[in-house]
Amino acid sequence: MKTREDYAAPVPTSVLNELKVWRKLLTETQGPQVVSATERIFSDLGPKAKFSRTFKMAAKRAGLRSLTFHDLRRVFLNRCRENGVPLEVAMALSGHKSIAVVQKYYREIPWTDLEEATRTMESRRETTG
Repeated sequence: MKTREDYAAPVPTSVLNELKVWRKLLTETQGPQVVSATERIFSDLGPKAKFSRTFKMAAKRAGLRSLTFHDLRRVFLNRCRENGVPLEVAMALSGHKSIAVVQKYYREIPWTDLEEATRTMESRRETTG
């Protein structure tokens, strides 16, 4: 994290399973002497590689050149909102310290929500008008 503070959050079982598959693939292709139990999962660039550079290379390989890590955080927070996760919980899961930052940059309102709100207001106007 940018603040260099420790960060811990629960990881879904599906993600852990995918990481285990990835580690197994690395072990098979690079050998068990290269991939130890304590080795970083994404260490293509060596132990001193910066996460941002590693992420950028992975996104490029996946054909997502303009994808940023902040895009993933924003999408995650919006999925939390869509699924009714309280803002404070979503903030803790994403590692944000300031609720103002989350509200400013990561609280997108989907167009469909705006349309639904408009329809709701219109139907209430018709029934009370």
